[in-house]
Amino acid sequence: MSLKIVKRFGENWYIRGTLRGCRISESTGVSDRKVAEEIKATREAEILKQSIYGRAATATFAEAALKYLQQGGSTKFIEPVIQHFGSTLLAKIDQAAIEQAALKLYPNVTPGTRNRQVYTPTLAVLHHAARSGLLLAGCSQA
Repeated sequence: MSLKIVKRFGENWYIRGTLRGCRISESTGVSDRKVAEEIKATREAEILKQSIYGRAATATFAEAALKYLQQGGSTKFIEPVIQHFGSTLLAKIDQAAIEQAALKLYPNVTPGTRNRQVYTPTLAVLHHAARSGLLLAGCSQA
């Protein structure tokens, strides 16, 4: 089955269907059919990319941080880390990337400060992403 655009309740169009084993039923958030079709095409491409390369290939640090914060994660020290990594793909964040971020964000502080203000919030977001399935292959709602 492929994805299609349908009208449900209200004015907005919805994307419904199954693609590569992923069942999708979500609002486009728009009432213009042409724009809804463009959103559907973008979503199809995203699902195909995820099914080939895995969710970590498309999930960003900002997306993971937002989910972490929505689930009650600590806001302390996280803003500079989000600004630094932002749209960086989770798959690209490794130990070296975190070390570079720590040195760039806090060049003249003690290692303990870097641990507290960069390593801890970064790892909290990454661990939350792993637990919530952002690092797994398969279906996920973006």
